[in-house]
Amino acid sequence: MKTEQETPGMTVQSRSSPATDVKAALSFSEIRKVLCRAFTEAFPDSRGDMVDLFADHVVISDGSGSLYEVPYTIDDQGQVSTGDMTKARRQVDYVAIQSASRLTSAIEEGPREEQGFKWRVQIVEAGPDRQNIASYNIGVLHAAAPIYEGAKVFALSQGQHASPDNPYGKSVRDLVGWISNVDPNATGLEGTLNILKNAAWLKDLILDAWQRGKRDLVGLSHDVIAQTVSGRSSSDPKQVERIVRVDSVDVVYEPIAGGRILRMAAAAQAGQKEATMDEQDKKLLEEGRIAAARTILASELSVSGLPDLTRNKIETEFSGRVFTVEELRSAITREKEYLDKITGSGIVTGAGHVRVASEGPERIQAAMDKLFGVELGDSFKEIRPFASLRAAYTEITGDTEVRGMPSRGAAQLGQAFMEYMRLPAAYASSSFSFALGNTMYRRMVQDYNGINFDEGSLISFKRNAKDFRTIEAVRVGYFGDLPDVDPETADYSEAENVTDEEVSYTVNQKGIILTVTRKTIINDDIRTVQTLVSRLARAAKRTHARRGWAKIIDNATYKGDTTALFHNDHSNLGSTGLTNDAAGIAALTARLTAMFNQTEKDSGEILALEAYKLWVPRVLYEIAVALNSPWPLAGAINPHAGRFGSNHERIIINKLTTDTTDWGLIGNPAEVELMEVAYLNGQEQPELFVSDNPLVGQMFVADKIQYKMRHEYEWEIVDYRGFDKSVVG
Repeated sequence: MKTEQETPGMTVQSRSSPATDVKAALSFSEIRKVLCRAFTEAFPDSRGDMVDLFADHVVISDGSGSLYEVPYTIDDQGQVSTGDMTKARRQVDYVAIQSASRLTSAIEEGPREEQGFKWRVQIVEAGPDRQNIASYNIGVLHAAAPIYEGAKVFALSQGQHASPDNPYGKSVRDLVGWISNVDPNATGLEGTLNILKNAAWLKDLILDAWQRGKRDLVGLSHDVIAQTVSGRSSSDPKQVERIVRVDSVDVVYEPIAGGRILRMAAAAQAGQKEATMDEQDKKLLEEGRIAAARTILASELSVSGLPDLTRNKIETEFSGRVFTVEELRSAITREKEYLDKITGSGIVTGAGHVRVASEGPERIQAAMDKLFGVELGDSFKEIRPFASLRAAYTEITGDTEVRGMPSRGAAQLGQAFMEYMRLPAAYASSSFSFALGNTMYRRMVQDYNGINFDEGSLISFKRNAKDFRTIEAVRVGYFGDLPDVDPETADYSEAENVTDEEVSYTVNQKGIILTVTRKTIINDDIRTVQTLVSRLARAAKRTHARRGWAKIIDNATYKGDTTALFHNDHSNLGSTGLTNDAAGIAALTARLTAMFNQTEKDSGEILALEAYKLWVPRVLYEIAVALNSPWPLAGAINPHAGRFGSNHERIIINKLTTDTTDWGLIGNPAEVELMEVAYLNGQEQPELFVSDNPLVGQMFVADKIQYKMRHEYEWEIVDYRGFDKSVVG
């Protein structure tokens, strides 16, 4: 039976494939070679590369960056069977791992009293460790060989070694040696344990156990920081992709990850020469080293931050050969330093006048937004922020010296920006000004929306104003009760006319100029610009809120009858303060009752309004909370407990009042009209514009870019009945 499953760039066929001369016990290097041959036969139409090998499955790349997992088995007859290919998802973590190694042999050098201070050890083996915490790929281990050189060896107590936080620390008194001559082998890594002379007790212990046949009495456990990906299920070990750092190697009595004593490295004890690897073993070892190099190359380039063109250059230089991690990282550093000098920034996006066209306006704008801390959607999560303001400027303009004149090479990108922002192509020379303005606006709106003065509690209606002409808000009166009707004796009577109250106002304009200087960009003073934008957002939000709250705080005139908003004629003015006692309960009851007894215009019927929110200055907040709680009097029940929310969520601290004793009530906007706000063209948030002429052909005018912030709106009281205030003398 054959199963086919379509995947990008591959046709997968699951079937059994014969494998010749395969034994039941194979090393990872041999398994890799066998599987490569078997997969070539099993998946003849596939194009890809085996990037990871595990005990029961492999991970294959299709060449385009996608990863696929293929299960496999090898039976006792050497038959290789493959399963269906499924797409794999990579989740990378950096974790501390304790794994183990074991002694393999003694190295006899010098006189007999000097023997036993050097031992060949198997540091770590490929595959899962005994605790099923981590699984090591053979290529990853081979690539990590250089960073094990010189690793310190400690002899620790069980408490010191087992504790993940290692609260006891590692002392120089616990230092017993170091690791040297680390080499890849067919199963993982081996090296030489060098025991210090002041740790002769350890030498004597190991030598005595070895000579008496107890060769697994002592082992070595290494502590490393590793880059890992999660297994296929929660019970599977993490797959180690890269060993980042070796912290130490500790002497233990129970190894974890396959360490063991191998052989006499000098072979003097047996009087025999050490067996040499045959050509097949050498070939397998070389293949393993190249595979490990390929893995480390991909890993290092993926986190380098270099552009595709430069990554391809380094990949071509290092592919197909064995190299050290330090050699690769040095090459990456050289490329970064070279490109940083060209761009004058900490991010690589181009070289000289040759621009990398793969980064479109939308992605560059997203990188700018992230530099300013603007929150973006998941579609931009892979985009890295610019490293600095100057880096963004250089990328968009090509002006590496910040002279204010965009380079010729930036013209195409500038035109693309204008198309992206739906602006005339003639503005292309000012593309950075517009891109920076876009980002500043988005950060300003983000901060503006995040600031709360609870002014929304005052609004019952938002209006879209088309222009600056007078706006009229009409409040219509109420009808009385419907009269009885007998159609047989009389016709229906005409409804009595109701009157109305008109309130008129015009939109108000607010605005300010914000300047970004050429000096700010040259100095990469991103913090100053970010702070200015955040401060501007706060000023705009506070100004907008104060425009509404001022009518409450300053007792503005209600234009419907040209009387103060809070007035005895409106039955919404009290004078008793809030206190944490029976008098406070009585004061609150009186004002609640006054709002309840507000009457309809014309009909005179009671509106029966229930106060929805209570506002107080900060110093009265705890008293307000107490009056909204089951307290206060012993033996008495508070009738207002929970009225303003079980968690006091409808008690507002008026952040804009300076009076410490006045307080008030606000009705429910679903039951009564409060205030309305008109926004010009419905624009509720402030706007930001490039203030300078974008056609001057240069980025700076008088060494600065100016942005105009504008906010156009007006508040007006529509009805007084939903507001009540106590002005305490």
